[in-house]
Amino acid sequence: MENNLNIIKIRNVYEGEFMPGEIEMKKIGRHSDAFACIVSGKVEYIFDSYSFIATPDKFFYLAKDSKYAIRIHESSRYICIDFDFEESKRSRKSRLFNTQSANMKNKFERIFHIWAEKNPWYIADTMSALYSLYAQAIQSLNRYYVKINPKFSDIISFILQNYSDPLFSVSNIANFADVSEVYLRRMFRSALNISPMRYVIFLRLEKAKNMLVTSNYTIEEISLASGFSDPYYFSRLFKKEFGIPPSKYRKQNGNL
Repeated sequence: MENNLNIIKIRNVYEGEFMPGEIEMKKIGRHSDAFACIVSGKVEYIFDSYSFIATPDKFFYLAKDSKYAIRIHESSRYICIDFDFEESKRSRKSRLFNTQSANMKNKFERIFHIWAEKNPWYIADTMSALYSLYAQAIQSLNRYYVKINPKFSDIISFILQNYSDPLFSVSNIANFADVSEVYLRRMFRSALNISPMRYVIFLRLEKAKNMLVTSNYTIEEISLASGFSDPYYFSRLFKKEFGIPPSKYRKQNGNL
């Protein structure tokens, strides 16, 4: 899996159940990319040249257009996040991830509840959590990186909890991780191919985009709630990132 892809759209977050038996998915292939977790039970995914067994302590990626069969060893419940990565010339492979994070099923259940509750900023919160899973997936593919940075997922969680604070900075993250800012930047470049501050700005802009569409707060209020203390800087950055100012984005996409 590439480490510098953008997630361009979340399609759905849903839960379901499998009964023992087999399901054939090799004729049509997946309609989207997905991260999924078996919340209870045991399920085997079988591809043309390989297979993996998914259990509640792991999560896995299903690539768009991939074809496979599902062998359900015991009654199982799952949570799936359907989304779209940006287009890439490189083909992606479905695979299971072995991470050092405990309670993986709890993370997926939290994402499912965020999506189901649909608070005014649920899309931004879901996107943030989805990028956190993407970071963990990349870590698990680089054994050396995981070995020297076992708490990277904790750093991501810390950012997700604090990014909307206008005073939140790279130094806050470095202090939390007990590393230098230089080393922190190296960690992010290795895992996500972006700087830690760029990741924070991404989260803030995604939250602002969602609030513009789903709330009647003013631009100034949205700026502050998203983590930007200066609404003029927020507007300039928003226009630079998305090509239009926030007021026009709201007019084109809002339904209030």
